[in-house]
Amino acid sequence: MFSRRGARNDLRVPDAIVRRARQVSPGSRHLWVDQTLYLVGSNVTHHKPGDPLLDEAIQSAQALLALLCFMKEQES
Repeated sequence: MFSRRGARNDLRVPDAIVRRARQVSPGSRHLWVDQTLYLVGSNVTHHKPGDPLLDEAIQSAQALLALLCFMKEQES
């Protein structure tokens, strides 16, 4: 399902998003996770070809990934 064979997309998270995720205060991390999940779902649901909603969903997913990885890093 998630094979790298034939992958055409770059799955890296931009540095600016990683820096922002690291600035989120510990008390608001769960809210941030909820908000990014909502934005991914909402933007994908309402996406029409040619509009920017899919790009916004990708950016929200990148933010979610950056935050979750940072939270995991903090636990180690």
